[in-house]
Amino acid sequence: NDRLFQSATFGRWFSEQSYGRIKHLYSDHPADVYVCVHSVFVRPAVYALRKLALKQPFITVITDYAWPVSLWYDPQVDRCLVPLEPA
Repeated sequence: NDRLFQSATFGRWFSEQSYGRIKHLYSDHPADVYVCVHSVFVRPAVYALRKLALKQPFITVITDYAWPVSLWYDPQVDRCLVPLEPA
């Protein structure tokens, strides 16, 4: 159950609390593209990227195939990759 994570208030609070650390992550590890493979970091990482006005694309790769929680999905990401079973 991920109702808490669906709350806009919680998401905003969590992103703001994480902002300082993620800002340092971006400055210490500059990249051409940022790829997130853990659901907990999607929202705060893309929030910080946009707040810092960085132009690099942000990509989410969903790795929780069986039961993906709402944390994976953020409309501000540039791409959200969802692996499928081979045809």
